[in-house]
Amino acid sequence: MNSARLKSQICAFLDEMSDLIIGLSQEIHGNPELSFQEYNAVKSICERMKNAGFGIEQNIAGLKTAFRAIHTTQSTGPTIAFLAEYDALPQLGHACGHNIITGIAVGAALGMAKLKDQLPGKLQLIGCPAEESGGGKIKMLEKGVFEGVDIALMVHPGNENAGTYKTLTLVPLEITFSGKSSHASVAPEQGVNALSAVIQTFNSVNALREHLPSYASVHGIITKGGERANMVPDLAQCRYSIRAPDGKFRDELVKKVKNCARGAVLATGCKVRFGYFDLNYEPMRINAPLEKAFLDNLECLCLKVERKPRQEMGSTDAANVSQVVPLLHGRIATAPAETKAHTEEFTKAASSAQGMRAMINAAKALAMTAIDVFSSENLFNQIKNHFLKGKGGDSSPEA
Repeated sequence: MNSARLKSQICAFLDEMSDLIIGLSQEIHGNPELSFQEYNAVKSICERMKNAGFGIEQNIAGLKTAFRAIHTTQSTGPTIAFLAEYDALPQLGHACGHNIITGIAVGAALGMAKLKDQLPGKLQLIGCPAEESGGGKIKMLEKGVFEGVDIALMVHPGNENAGTYKTLTLVPLEITFSGKSSHASVAPEQGVNALSAVIQTFNSVNALREHLPSYASVHGIITKGGERANMVPDLAQCRYSIRAPDGKFRDELVKKVKNCARGAVLATGCKVRFGYFDLNYEPMRINAPLEKAFLDNLECLCLKVERKPRQEMGSTDAANVSQVVPLLHGRIATAPAETKAHTEEFTKAASSAQGMRAMINAAKALAMTAIDVFSSENLFNQIKNHFLKGKGGDSSPEA
């Protein structure tokens, strides 16, 4: 199998269909939809995939905006899935560039479809809703959507061309205090102030935060604080996002935050209840052979790449996928170096000429990486062995 010839063909195909891919990305960008509400995006994606000869499975994992597109030409070999994301942020729209993630995944899949009869294995596109809020991929994992997938591939927009960033594990802790209502002026001594417990918790967490390492964070909001100023609040609630680089430190940090709340119980006489307002996000596992293949392909496209592993302070449900399937979560420079995600500037960059050029290049590199895996049993085995070696621990290039 001549992989160099196939890569040249895939790049030519993607140049030919660039208007279609850009049109899809711009359509999604211009009609931002929030988590689990991405109906128009899914409709547009599935129409294009169906026209290219993919079979469509909709409403997978019981999610109305999750789907799987499977190319009908199948044979013995690896199953590779491109992952698409398409949800937006409130007020900001596509300030994380998920319209570009969709364009990259769909472009790579459509390009590969033209060559699938020359390649072994199975090819899929998995549509993943609710990355920004709701943990769509986590729900899909729980329902077995990724069973049978050997390798998952996706690329995220950013401000450099790079491999997968390490991300933090995230615990979305909700703390609810119960007290006793009373008239705040007539009979304050008969009340037990739940809001005071929340405030005391925040003060204690602020004291804790001063001594946290730079790679961990605790940040929160007050979601309930009482109804009227002349009533002692009998119910108050706060939420914390607790992030750490690994499960062990995460568990220690969650315990410390809970102890801050327990201290507030002793100080105020309230009762406390712990819960979760979202799903738990795992840390990202990095697969070195898969990273190298992707970065090599970016360089083949004459793009400057950053090969040094990066630690990101954010979290993503894609990291949960990386715990069960070898995952590429590459980066492509769609914005200037100073531009940060989740800003108005990044929203504009996600539909800019630079963003569209980067999207097509990333689709090429992603498809070229898939060709490498399909055509090289040695590379496929390296990826699988690296994943199995790192299971239960760090799977970064340094490991």
